[in-house]
Amino acid sequence: MGITDGGPASQPGVWTSTCAEDEHGRGLGIVKLLADGHGTRSHLGGATHWAYLTAA
Repeated sequence: MGITDGGPASQPGVWTSTCAEDEHGRGLGIVKLLADGHGTRSHLGGATHWAYLTAA
């Protein structure tokens, strides 16, 4: 599976100040625990985070 977004923010914004610090950055750790393989591909306009998952 893959998720594409705009990539890292160029500067902190309002969205980062409305949440506790520990509410950011957990997603890739969860993917690492569950996936058979994962990575990130940077491209013009953003990044795609991908993972290989075994079907149950």
